[in-house]
Amino acid sequence: MRYNFYIILVLLSIISLNLSSQIVDTSYYNKYNRITDKYNYNYYKIINQSEEKLFIREFYKSGKLKNEEIYLTSGVKLKLKKLNKLIESGKIRRDGLFVGYDSTGTKIHESQYSNGELEYGPLFFHESGDTLYGNVDVKPEFLEKDGFRAFIANNLKYPEIAQKNGITGTVYVQFVVDKNGDVKYVKIVRGIDPSLDNEAMRVIKLSPKWQPGILNKKPVGVIYTMPIVFMLN
Repeated sequence: MRYNFYIILVLLSIISLNLSSQIVDTSYYNKYNRITDKYNYNYYKIINQSEEKLFIREFYKSGKLKNEEIYLTSGVKLKLKKLNKLIESGKIRRDGLFVGYDSTGTKIHESQYSNGELEYGPLFFHESGDTLYGNVDVKPEFLEKDGFRAFIANNLKYPEIAQKNGITGTVYVQFVVDKNGDVKYVKIVRGIDPSLDNEAMRVIKLSPKWQPGILNKKPVGVIYTMPIVFMLN
């Protein structure tokens, strides 16, 4: 009798879990963060949705967790491709801990939200041991008079091979302005093509010193993601 009672409890737990959260979508992505098939992917995302919240978990090909995100949805049903538009419109709101991990399982960034409002972060934990910030009291200032975008435009060179092949688009480059004002830790977070990706990194690395960012009256390292557009006339 007790054995049957345990079986009933387990079945009820499974049913309850399925009712409270269901998989809406599983999407596969290549190294350029573009949707691909499940045979040629670098990572994948699983979306679960309850009546009130949306849970997005991103996994490396190894199966290790890459990112976790939580949103208030108020019953809105969606697929992943509509997510950014719904966030921008305010129909769904960040709510909870947003965490990212590297391929070894080490935490690399963290933010906490409540009903769309940022409570703390984003904090970035670099492999060098530096803690980096995405939100500070005083933002870093590029010291040349025409600004950083003008500096990029004046120094960017369109690779010949990309021109010949008609390759265009936007490369997203992540970099850090450290507490001394130096640009460091340059990497591609969303690329297009190796020739364009390398050129985008090259021009960011050319940057002269900045005035560093300030948090709690102290200079700190601040992380940026810069879109660099390659467009043929």
